[in-house]
Amino acid sequence: MADPRPLSKAQRAAARARNKATQRALAAEYGQAWARIRKNLDALAARIEKARAAGETVNPAWLYQQDRLQGLERQVYAEITQFTDFASRRITAEQLAAIEHGRGDAADLIRASLGSPPPGAGAFQVILLVVATESIVGRMGDGTPIARYMAESIGSTTWDAVRSTLVQGVIEGWNPRKTARIATERSGLPLARTLVTARTETIKAYREASRQTYAANSVKKGGVLKGVFWEATLDRRTCPICIASNGEFHEPDYSLASHPSCRCTLVPVTSTWEELGFPDVPETRVVVEDGSAWFARQSTDIQREVLGPGKFDLYSAGDLDLRDLIQHTRSPIWGPGRRERSLADLTK
Repeated sequence: MADPRPLSKAQRAAARARNKATQRALAAEYGQAWARIRKNLDALAARIEKARAAGETVNPAWLYQQDRLQGLERQVYAEITQFTDFASRRITAEQLAAIEHGRGDAADLIRASLGSPPPGAGAFQVILLVVATESIVGRMGDGTPIARYMAESIGSTTWDAVRSTLVQGVIEGWNPRKTARIATERSGLPLARTLVTARTETIKAYREASRQTYAANSVKKGGVLKGVFWEATLDRRTCPICIASNGEFHEPDYSLASHPSCRCTLVPVTSTWEELGFPDVPETRVVVEDGSAWFARQSTDIQREVLGPGKFDLYSAGDLDLRDLIQHTRSPIWGPGRRERSLADLTK
């Protein structure tokens, strides 16, 4: 047995690079759509300013008169529909690519975990499945088509942000330029949601392909895989529940269920060469440190930054174990996962 974690680290770096390329493409497309919306929004803001200067009463009713708001609404829907079509196609393509990367990377990690075969061992075959894509590609965790989710979630959110800001600006008498600026800022929420969706659903496809590959190579099925370790990226940006999960050992078919944008992965643990019938072969066993032990060695500044002041006080007093923060969940959209328990949950 050898240590596959250096290869796993390289694979994660490659996955991050692919994800960043997708994020840039989505952000650029949204930026172009919003730039076109902003022209009409600025034109409406100028009309508001001109009407006020002429002594007109500018109120919500004024906005709905003479197609002032409806024209902007039609444009917002048209632009966002074009964007959501682009985003759903891009995410679906990324899911399909992630499946291929996931199964190939999992097979490479199994080989890396075995290490170089001893003389006479020959090459141990790793089963590389053709992963069924129907339930993964183009779908959310609950099976909802991504295209429908994007249209229903992103489109309506964008228009609601624009309309509510315009009405608020008129009621409170904002400078029209301020109204346009705040509407632009609030419209960033749909883009942020799109980016999270893209990352989460692509990672989910990658993990499912990896899981199926690991399950096919299980010792119980005549393969060489004994199980998998949960490995988190341990740094001050890592959430407490991922730190607490670091080092967990699971069966080969375990599905890594965490939170959106999680950076964790599963590291395969194969049979030793001795268990495979080749004694006296040097082994490098995989040892994944318990996350709670790693956290206990960090400075109080890092511990406070990760936990927040209230939870840090409980932890420092010995009243909180890191694993107490893990709460298992199941989202109707994202599927099974884990979330961090709130301070109120811990203290009630």
